[in-house]
Formats: sequence, structure tokens, C-alpha cells
Amino acid sequence: MQPVPTFATAAQRAAIRFDLHAFHADAITTRLGEMAARALQRDDPLPGRYHLAGCTDQLGLQIRLFCLAESLTTAEINRALPELTSQGAAACQLITPAGNATWRATAMITAFRGLHIASDWLPTFVDPQGELAGEHVLGIGGASRTLLDLLPPMDEATVLDLGTGSGIQALACAAQARTVIATDISERALGFAELNIALNEPAAPIELRRGSLFAPLGSTRVDVVVSNPPFVITPPGAYAAGLPHYEYRDAGAMQPGDSVIRHLLGSLAQVLNVGGIAVLLANWECGEQIAEVSAELHYDLDVWVIERERRDIAAYSDMWLRDGGLTPQSALWEPAYGAYLEDFATRGVSEVAFGFILVANRGSAPGPPMRETTIAHGPPLRGDELWPLFRTRQWLTRASDDDIARARLVAGADVTMEHHFRIGESDPAAITITIGGGLHQQRQVATEVAGLLSACDGLLRVDQIAAALADLLEVDATAMLDACIAHARMLLANGYVHRDEQHSGAKSPS
Repeated sequence: MQPVPTFATAAQRAAIRFDLHAFHADAITTRLGEMAARALQRDDPLPGRYHLAGCTDQLGLQIRLFCLAESLTTAEINRALPELTSQGAAACQLITPAGNATWRATAMITAFRGLHIASDWLPTFVDPQGELAGEHVLGIGGASRTLLDLLPPMDEATVLDLGTGSGIQALACAAQARTVIATDISERALGFAELNIALNEPAAPIELRRGSLFAPLGSTRVDVVVSNPPFVITPPGAYAAGLPHYEYRDAGAMQPGDSVIRHLLGSLAQVLNVGGIAVLLANWECGEQIAEVSAELHYDLDVWVIERERRDIAAYSDMWLRDGGLTPQSALWEPAYGAYLEDFATRGVSEVAFGFILVANRGSAPGPPMRETTIAHGPPLRGDELWPLFRTRQWLTRASDDDIARARLVAGADVTMEHHFRIGESDPAAITITIGGGLHQQRQVATEVAGLLSACDGLLRVDQIAAALADLLEVDATAMLDACIAHARMLLANGYVHRDEQHSGAKSPS
């Protein structure tokens, strides 16, 4: 593999940042056109190469060099990087001779959310017959985007980015945090993270440490942990058959099955400060019963496991073998595939779940720990909606029925209600409530739930709404209160309503 580029001097760092000041996502999409831009997102450079063939403008040349893996002449490199120049780029090992007096970039550079992220080239860009190297450093993939969307609030926090890879999460965290510690077992990954720090000039300091899992922290405690760890379950038999250990994704070389994720969860209480929070992407095994990922956690931790999808063991094995560049025509395919199936069968595993885990260290706060699992399909989930919902679920875990009865609730602005009528009937046959954000849920509910939700404007307590509904529906008041407390818990837990602090002390209307 090519050496990782290094910008050792302040002058070199300033030069590359100046040259890339117009190299951003919107400009690249506009210059490529929608079709070629979509193809590039699928790791297909050919439409872009056809579209930009022979172009000589600076942005077009930068796209050809850093996005499409094309070889450029010295004169073209100088137009693409006028401040750094071809001589400076070669000195930084950003370009390498490609034959016929041309140069090729040693790293791909992606513009994403205001950042420039360098990574290794995928084989599809430089050698379609090539295989992915075990030490490959991935760019911005689907998992990276998912974690970026889930980042928690971290104002002035000390943040650990565990398994930093290219450093994308560390750079995103540095926009809010006081300081960021970024760790990885891969020396090459840390080289790319250092390169990306040089490309982006983060607002907060980022300290790079090499080592496995939490070992690089030593005795340091942090306020926030974010991690896209090596969660892919890979059996030892697949390595024995010749499958490379992909450092960016594979847990199998360290611990069997999903025990890496369990180890991370089990260690968080010793890493997080009281009040600290964490978010981890994960795969976990499902046998005859759903695996309880959080079953052996420290008592001080509240945990919310969110399952996004499942795959049976054949689909799971196929997916990750192809991710490594293998096909059914590869000599390694059948023995590696067989090793996967045998390994899962040995542990009685039939499916593997994909998702993420939110954690909070509540310290010695009274009451039971929160242990919840939610299955949430549909559109991507966002951290700015999930973290407040996590806090609500923490409160619900320890809230008494009297706490719920006294609460004043407000329906979310993205909550809608539909009444469905059969032709000729005046009473609805069904009532559906939908929340557009958060968990993106839709539920069919009873009339009393619709009545409770309709009255959630922050002015009345739950017990007052229940009394009014009992009178309206002519049912027992105590039974209605019990039902409304249960319904309020459901509505709060799923984000249909939130507690209204503003009116908590307000006098109820007569």
C-alpha cells in the first residue's frame, strides 16, 4: 500500500487548506452533475471520468485527482494545487508517479459536511481485480454517516472517539468539545486521522493514541464516548481459511462472536464520568431468544439498545464477505463462508442484529437502572431527537404513577392524528397517531388515548385529563386514571409528548 501522506510543516498545511477551500460537497456535485455524483456515492467513478474528461479548471482537476483516481500531468497538478504545487504534493507523499510523466493521488479525499476526509482508495477505483488490504482505512461509509447523525450534545466535554479510523467522528466532535481523544489499534488509521486533522484545522485539540479498546485511556475518564468499533462478527475459521483481518471492521481477531461489544459495554462504567454518555454502533447475535446485549452491565449504567434490522446468518456472512471484495468466484469464498456458518451454528445463532446503543452513567442515583430494547425501522434516526427521548425514558424508569399523574404533557409539533370512518358511521372505526421525527412511529390507539393526546397542551395534568375523560365517556374515574397513566408512559417513551416544564407550576384553568 502507498504510504499515508504527511503534512509536517505549518506551511504545507496552510497550502493544502488554501488549495481545497472551494473543494466542498455542493460544488463537487454541481461540477460532476447529479448522475455522476450519485455513481460516485456508489463507488463507481466511470460516469465522473467520462463527464470530466479533458477538463482543465481547478475544481475539475481536483475531482479527477482526489475523487476519481485519475492520473494528471505535472502541469495539471500545479493547476489543481497552485499553492502546494506538484513539488510540495510529492514531498508530502500526497501524489506518486504513475508513469508517462503523470502523477496519481495516494489517497482519496472526500468533502463531507464541511470537512475534508482522506482515506485509502477502494479497489474499484484503482484496480478492479484487486482485493481489499487488511489494513485498509475506510472513508465515509454508511456506518460513519449513521454515527455522525447520532452524536450526542458535548459542549465543553472531554470526548473519546474509540476506533477513530480516518478521524471523521473526532473532527465532528471537535466542533463542540473541549478536547477529543481519538484511539485506534491501526497505525495506518492513526496516520490518516493525523492527515485529516492537518486538512481541517479543528476547533478543539485532538489527541491520537494507539491501542486496543479502552487500554489507551489508562486512568483517564471522559464525559462522552462515541464509537464505530470493529463490530463485525468474523469467525477464527475464516481467518484460518485465508480471509484477511480487516482492522477497520472485524472483531473476530480479538474476541469471538459479539463479545467485543459486550466488553465495551461492561467497561463503560469505569470510563465515563458520572453523568457521562456514550453511543456505540453494534452487531449482536440472536439465538432462539433475543440476545440481551446489556444483561451484565454495571448497575450505574442506563442503556437503550435500538435494533434497526436483522439478517439471517447466511445473509450476514454473504454481506461481509462481499464487503471485503470477495465474490462467489473467489477461491476463498466457499471455505470462508463455510467457516461463518459453522461458527454461528456452534453457538446456536440464527440471526444477527444491527443497531446502536445509547448509554448514560447515572452514578448512584436511586431507583432501578434503565434496560430497554427498541426495534425501530424506517428513516434514519437523529441524535438531537433520540437523546432527549433517552432522558425521558430514564425519568420514566424511576417515575412513580403519582409523578405521571401530576405531569403536564405537550404533544410534539410533528405528531398527527387520523380518524378512520366506515361509510355511513359517525364513530371512527380506527384512530391512528403518527410521529414524523424521533422513532417515526405510527400506532392505532383507543378513543381514550386519542382524548388524552388531544388534551396534551401543557395546561392540564394527566390526572385532570383523566377525570374529564371519565366524565365524558361515563366510565369509572379510578380505572380511567390508571389507564391514562399507562397511556402517558407510552406516549412519553415514544416521543409523542414531552413534559412541559414551563407550566409545571402554573395554576390549572377552572
